Amino acid sequence: MNTHKTHKTTSLGNASAFRKAIAPIIANYNFRQLSEEEIEELVLNNNNARKWKNIYVADNFDTSLLYYNFFDGIVFIVGLEEKALKHNGLSYPTSITNSTISNCFLGKNVSLHGVGRLSNYLIGDECIVANTNEIVATDNATFGCGVEIQAMNEGGNRKFETFPDILPADAYLQCKYQGNSKLQNALRKINHKECQSRPLYGTIGSHCLVRNVNCIENSHFDEFCTIEGATHISNVTVKSSKKEPSLVGFGSIVEDSVVGYSCKVLENSILQKVVLGSNVTIEHGARVINTMVGDNSTIACCEVQNSMLFPSHQQHHNNSFLIASTILGQSNIAAGATIGSNHNSRTANGEIVAGRGFWPGLCSSFKHTSRFASFVLVAKGDYQHELNIPLPFSLVNNNLHTDELEVMPAFWWLYNMYALERNNYKFQHRDKRVVKRQNIETQIFAPDTVEEIIVARALLEKWVGQAATADRKTRLSIPKLLEKGRQLLLSKPEKVEQLDVFAEGVENSRRKVRIMKAKQAYDAYGDMLLNYAVSTILQCQKNHSWKSVSQLQQSGRVHELVNLGGQLIARPDFDTLCNDIVSGKLDSWKKIHQRYQKLWEEYPQQKCRHALAVLALLNGEKEITKNDWDGFLKKFLVIQEYISSQTLLTSSKDYKNPFYCSTYDTHEEMEANLCVPFNDEMVLAAIKRFLDYQKKYGK
Repeated sequence: MNTHKTHKTTSLGNASAFRKAIAPIIANYNFRQLSEEEIEELVLNNNNARKWKNIYVADNFDTSLLYYNFFDGIVFIVGLEEKALKHNGLSYPTSITNSTISNCFLGKNVSLHGVGRLSNYLIGDECIVANTNEIVATDNATFGCGVEIQAMNEGGNRKFETFPDILPADAYLQCKYQGNSKLQNALRKINHKECQSRPLYGTIGSHCLVRNVNCIENSHFDEFCTIEGATHISNVTVKSSKKEPSLVGFGSIVEDSVVGYSCKVLENSILQKVVLGSNVTIEHGARVINTMVGDNSTIACCEVQNSMLFPSHQQHHNNSFLIASTILGQSNIAAGATIGSNHNSRTANGEIVAGRGFWPGLCSSFKHTSRFASFVLVAKGDYQHELNIPLPFSLVNNNLHTDELEVMPAFWWLYNMYALERNNYKFQHRDKRVVKRQNIETQIFAPDTVEEIIVARALLEKWVGQAATADRKTRLSIPKLLEKGRQLLLSKPEKVEQLDVFAEGVENSRRKVRIMKAKQAYDAYGDMLLNYAVSTILQCQKNHSWKSVSQLQQSGRVHELVNLGGQLIARPDFDTLCNDIVSGKLDSWKKIHQRYQKLWEEYPQQKCRHALAVLALLNGEKEITKNDWDGFLKKFLVIQEYISSQTLLTSSKDYKNPFYCSTYDTHEEMEANLCVPFNDEMVLAAIKRFLDYQKKYGK
């Protein structure tokens, strides 16, 4: 059913206006007016109409299936035959009873029962609408299109406008790059054009169920959508299909929002000015306001406001809140985390920005504005100063005894390899989207995290160099500090272990920021780089020879990537995208989405090119020969063995912990409850991967 028509200001309060609005739709059917005999039969069944001549029916219309109804304005009924529609074990007869219907189009074999007021709506084929007080569309309804959502902070200057097919990438493009006025003006024009094409009437698509709802107004539901027990739905578009049905459940309130495909809004949850990507669940009374929630995310019990959340965000606890934050995906907000700008800053325009894999510990609080690199784990604590943590995969701890901030770089690699393996696994396997509209990089080691690692290694070199020369009267230049630190880290590890290494520019305070295990972290970062580079190249070699792969070395390394809603885009390509929007070459969201897709198709080769450049960096910026490659491959196999052994070791910690096992009376009881490490899916996958590599490339 094509429901799109140019938006006009014509009032829908009269029959002729509604008929004109849906003219393209009714042209597909042979409608006729009711006969005198049919009118008499309808009256006998306690039906009434303001003007019977405004009731039109098509073939297969059975008057005995309508009773106790009132018809106002113009009503089109495609067809009504005696049958039953079934949904979740319930059976509904195809009939229209106890309802007031005004200016509506009713598809074939609908089941309408107890609708207090149904006005200016198109109801698709075989829809069930029961026990609902009011379903209305008013003049100039936009159905959730063009809503201004203030995300990323509470100041109101960062904002984006909604449209039905909006992606997380689109929201971020509008919200983040406010300083580019030409880009924002072009995007506003595209948004205006997009919303001008909205229909003049509400829609409930075919095969929908709307049941026990208090009020629905100015909303559009795609086919196979379920709206059951909701309290209030206003100015909303819900995307849905047979393969990706969406659900708005009991007690929920959804206002001024766009709900994506295969989403669930359940159990008294509240959405106000929110966009949900695909396969998002909001449940257990969560309150989400002025926020973009990316694909494959779950939010429960808590409060989220004025935030931009990329895919695979998890927040499940009713004593946490997240406000004025931009989290770039794959994150988990623990119980008791209180992250909100107005609670610990002077003004309401502070922000938290965190890379992929952000994991604040229990009862953590931060002062806005703060920034975190990818996969930063923050230990429980109140962090009373602004933070800038540039070290990925690190552990951050507020040591109250020494009054120092402690940062352990590469913590995950050194002490929790199982968690890294599990993250790589779970983000892919929890992706239940049938159609992947938003492209997402799920790999832990990707060009964005690798570039952070390269920066982190340079920082460690600098800070070690500073620690080694702290007693000098004159400070060395930055290049000499880097050289000094690199020399110590590579050739004198015992001296590095004796140094007190402190960071600068990490916390906005006068106290010291101690870097823990600098030498081990530096080496771990190096292993991460080599592991990423070789594994990426091997993946590329599955379809190409080494000669063709090695030719990609000529293009150099892209140092900056933009995470656009989960899709990584090289900065030059992103700049071209923005310039093409400004110039008008990309003058619709459809064309912009096509560009996203084109860049995604090119991404594997770009990633391989980047991996080769990283390998060249590890090779002293020299071109990689076949002999160099063989040497790196040997080191790679050693690293893979380390990954598999550490995955097993870290997964065994709980199993071997006598306190953890103290609640079990027998070893059999413990095995029945705990996953035996050698049976663990992630452990087995890591071991199998190493053995496969060893068999294929080992000598």
